[in-house]
Amino acid sequence: MNRQIIANRIRAIRRRLNKKRIRCLILTKPANVTYATGFLGDDSWAAITGSQVYLLTDSRYTEQAQKECPSCKIIDRVGPMADAVAKLAKKLKSVSTVTVEKSISVSEFEQLNKAVKARLRTAADVIEAVRSVKDQSEIAAIRVAASISSKALEQTLPYIKPGVTESELAGMLDFQIRKLGARNSFETIVAFGPNASRPHHQPGAKKLRKKDTGLIDFGARYKGYCSDITRCFVCGEGILPLFPAAGKMPAGRKEWRGHPGCSEAVPALFYTRAGRPRHAGRPRHTASPRMTSFYKKVYDVVEQAQAAAIKTIKAGVKMSRVDAAARQIIAKAELPVYSHGTGHGLGLEIHESPFLKADGKGRLEAGQVITIEPGIYIPGKLGVRIEDDILVTETGHKILTRNCPHSPLLPIPMRDKKGPQ
Repeated sequence: MNRQIIANRIRAIRRRLNKKRIRCLILTKPANVTYATGFLGDDSWAAITGSQVYLLTDSRYTEQAQKECPSCKIIDRVGPMADAVAKLAKKLKSVSTVTVEKSISVSEFEQLNKAVKARLRTAADVIEAVRSVKDQSEIAAIRVAASISSKALEQTLPYIKPGVTESELAGMLDFQIRKLGARNSFETIVAFGPNASRPHHQPGAKKLRKKDTGLIDFGARYKGYCSDITRCFVCGEGILPLFPAAGKMPAGRKEWRGHPGCSEAVPALFYTRAGRPRHAGRPRHTASPRMTSFYKKVYDVVEQAQAAAIKTIKAGVKMSRVDAAARQIIAKAELPVYSHGTGHGLGLEIHESPFLKADGKGRLEAGQVITIEPGIYIPGKLGVRIEDDILVTETGHKILTRNCPHSPLLPIPMRDKKGPQ
């Protein structure tokens, strides 16, 4: 990783260490190790003092560490991690207290306590507070992750046909993400029909039927940084691709401004076979033989709730206000209000600070990347959630997932039960 980027991060971290009077901080959380060193491997810790950053790893990762962490002093341990920390602490003559991240396991802390002669204490959210606001390199990586996610979904659409199972579809989407040079941010969620009422449903053997609705929650991880998107659909016929090929759109109709909460132009969703846009301005979803009027109502309310929340996003806004904006729309429609948070931070971890919830504290800051994901869940019937990734700015926000269109009508050739040719 770029030396200057790491140097800027370490300066910010040391400012927090000085405020908390921490002379030596041991990082055990993988995301924090990556943030402070640039190392993307596993089973390694880092130590930050007032003058040096150390990476404690082993021979499996030495070559990788030398390439990824030019600013670090690499300690190639042989025995247990606790022994390596003890040896380092012994060399740091001016350090009488070693501080360890509070996220460390009880077992690991006990091992350290036995091996390290210096006094041990824990501290929480030292690195996380700095990580919350992204630098330009991080924002760029998340943008690429979002773009890969959108492209992967586009390439997966032809495989969504009657008979495909939730597990098969999840695997195909994961495969497309891999083909595009990324990895999954988390285990992909695919839920057909009533299974979508479970927010974290695990894909199984349920097959897609012609009248089923569906929910896909997925994301790509690029250079360590995550995207997180959720889209819902109803199978439909006679609709041209959700992602029109370049140059195939009717003249003068290459973009529209209807993405909820966004004034930026985004790609058109789809066109009728006569070449006319199916909708203009704000999307209007019309009921079809595959989409009941109740599903349409639920989908529209969720989309309106998300738009209301996104509209409030700006540096300085209370997080609880963003959360309330979405919940009020659903409550007003007399539909069940979701119990999970309205959104969360996004970066090296799929869920990180800040967390947007009803009792959330604090205000949004420019440079934070958050999700907005309201939902409506009715057990045994349906579940609808729409999720996008948003960059907070001083004057408002930018939707990083704007190239992944919203539409409950998915262009699936329902009569063809064969896979793509």
